[in-house]
Amino acid sequence: MTLQTLRAIPVAVVATLLATAPTSASCAMPPSFPEHLRSSDVVFVGRVINLENHDRTATFQVEEQWSGAALPASVTVLGGPPDATSASSVDRTFAKGRYLVAASAAGATLTDSACSATRPWTDELAQFRPAEVRIPPTAEEPDGGSGSFPWFLGVIAAVAVVAVAAFTLTSSRRTA
Repeated sequence: MTLQTLRAIPVAVVATLLATAPTSASCAMPPSFPEHLRSSDVVFVGRVINLENHDRTATFQVEEQWSGAALPASVTVLGGPPDATSASSVDRTFAKGRYLVAASAAGATLTDSACSATRPWTDELAQFRPAEVRIPPTAEEPDGGSGSFPWFLGVIAAVAVVAVAAFTLTSSRRTA
């Protein structure tokens, strides 16, 4: 080999590496969809109410929770690095709409990736709904109740009214 050929080899290697488009990391072969849902830390159905961070951070209004630690009425899910200048090959982006979310939980932080079972809601996903789901409290119902006046407070109020009326009648008869 000539010296000129030897010099051309490193240049060719570098040029080939630079010309090759970067490949994004692929997700490992996921388990079946039902198993993927069962292995997720938190699974819920919710509607996107706010998007940030290049649509990688979504705030959801939780409609029903299928599994995991109890969620409040709304939660934020990080679909990538919280820093808008960073990215990863498995970032999840969200759009306005309804989703089945299968997130990971690290304390109070929920994260998701393109490799999770999260997907926009379709009626076909209803077949995976467990027998029992939790409905989180809404902002108007912080106790998670039905929104109606608690029955026992009604009973206490009725007893108080009857007692005051009886006392008033008894007092008025004594003075007459």
